[in-house]
Amino acid sequence: MKKGDFLSLSIEGVKVVLDSDALMVTYEEEVFQIVLDWLEVNCRTAEQKQEVAVEVVEVIRFPWMTGDFLVDVVSTNPHMQSEACQVRFFQWIIVVFLGKVYESTPALTT
Repeated sequence: MKKGDFLSLSIEGVKVVLDSDALMVTYEEEVFQIVLDWLEVNCRTAEQKQEVAVEVVEVIRFPWMTGDFLVDVVSTNPHMQSEACQVRFFQWIIVVFLGKVYESTPALTT
């Protein structure tokens, strides 16, 4: 899908594309960046961008992003500052952290 086609999708279309197992990207960070572009094109106010981001954040695969990107870009992005986005973001962080702890603890994996 071309960037222009993605930017013209409805919110439901964006969620379908991002939630698809057929979505192939080199880096999940690219997905976050295109979502930011989509918000800029499709939402008029900062409040609207935050409201819509709450819906989109459900299908962004944060665990596949680098820790530096999560801390430096995602957690500081103005569109991600609503309580609902922050809760979802930190839920993903906890899942990733606990998964790594589980995988690295031999007593838990046997």
